[in-house]
Amino acid sequence: MTLPAVQTDGLGIPLLVLQAYHRAADRLSSEQPSCRLPWWLLAGIGHTESGHAEGGRLFPDGTTRGRILGPVLNGGIAGDAVVRDTDHGLLDGDRVYDRAVGPMQFIPSTWQRWAADGNGDGKRDPSNIFDATLAAGRYLCAGGRDLGTVPGLEAAILSYNHSQPYLQNVLAWGHGYRDGAIPVPGQVAPVVVNVVRVRPPLTSRPTPRTKPTRPALSSPTAGPTKSSRAPAGPTPSGSPSGSSSAPPVSGPGCSSTPSTTQPPTTPPPTSSASPTTTTATPSGTPAASSATPSATTTPPGTPSCR
Repeated sequence: MTLPAVQTDGLGIPLLVLQAYHRAADRLSSEQPSCRLPWWLLAGIGHTESGHAEGGRLFPDGTTRGRILGPVLNGGIAGDAVVRDTDHGLLDGDRVYDRAVGPMQFIPSTWQRWAADGNGDGKRDPSNIFDATLAAGRYLCAGGRDLGTVPGLEAAILSYNHSQPYLQNVLAWGHGYRDGAIPVPGQVAPVVVNVVRVRPPLTSRPTPRTKPTRPALSSPTAGPTKSSRAPAGPTPSGSPSGSSSAPPVSGPGCSSTPSTTQPPTTPPPTSSASPTTTTATPSGTPAASSATPSATTTPPGTPSCR
């Protein structure tokens, strides 16, 4: 398949990421057919949470090239819950507070319950796009939801992040991808220590396109060496909570009081990767790299769950 060099009208999805969305939806159609999980819902969430794994910054097996982390959940950002460490820093590199991890942004305590192996390598890693999308699909289908109905679909999205702007953003992008997603090449970028995401602004909307052709699904190839791979998640256990003792107020990420401000409509983005980034000093446990590592940080926007 020949892939375009740019992500036209902001509806491009890196091919490996697009395959992961379809594969997870296909798996759920077999495991829980009454859920009717659409692949484009995972795409809408994946765009909002991580810009499709930072524009497809992935190893061939689907593992991110450096951990994608949400902000430290210490209450430092308005609207964020305080979530103290639940994994001894295993997944997020922080032994004091938790941080959301990976392309679908699971906090460690939630990953413990919903961890999945989506690429059949025997590991459950929130930093692997195949594992993370399968876990997200199962989370969205929890409780016998029927995502083929509007109430069921909206309830699933709000369980991920209880915010009306988040709901509207995910649906807008999901519907855009449903009607015109374009498979594009992913980034072949150096490994960085951590890609730190601090709130993508909920201000963009996609431009509708014609219905896309579904890409061929191929098996992921061998991934990174042990020294460059983020630690795999623990065996699922406990409850899907935002802390070790109480159920979450929103979902895989850290949500808190939702914003009631409606996001303005602006021209569509020119890329489906993450919002504009600037270089900053990295945090967290370093991963192997042949160059001096750096981290990228996106500017704060409307509060949403990570």
